[in-house]
Amino acid sequence: MKKQIMHAFAILGLLLTLVASETNASQSRGRLVVQIPFDFVAGQERLPAGLYIISRISRDSGKALLIRSADGRASVTVLTNPAEADGQDPRVSFKRYGDLYFLALISTPGSAEARAIPPSRLEKQLKLDLARGKKLKGGAAAAVASIVTVKGGTQ
Repeated sequence: MKKQIMHAFAILGLLLTLVASETNASQSRGRLVVQIPFDFVAGQERLPAGLYIISRISRDSGKALLIRSADGRASVTVLTNPAEADGQDPRVSFKRYGDLYFLALISTPGSAEARAIPPSRLEKQLKLDLARGKKLKGGAAAAVASIVTVKGGTQ
């Protein structure tokens, strides 16, 4: 009888261990780690250059993403829209106007689609100013942004 109880507890412990490890594995899927070499705007927040971890807020939906600096000093949550993924490595893309960078697209590992970040109020105002002929200190004079891509890795 004791052997049967011990055997049942051993099986139960093994099952709990497997469930816990699968939960941890599924939570880490889709996390992107990227070294961003310049200050940038994500959503309505300006973030400093540095190492960032990008992850989904919920496992059920990839719409909201958390962008957090590795040191924990800066973070922002952004709402995203689905975008077509081209199957390349995990990466983030920015729209660059002069020396201002706006987070535009996130391609995360383990996802069939990329996530597009809608233009912020600051970016919309900047585009309007540029269309009216205003120049930026970084030299941009056109309302068309250049695209800058930074490759990332998984964690």
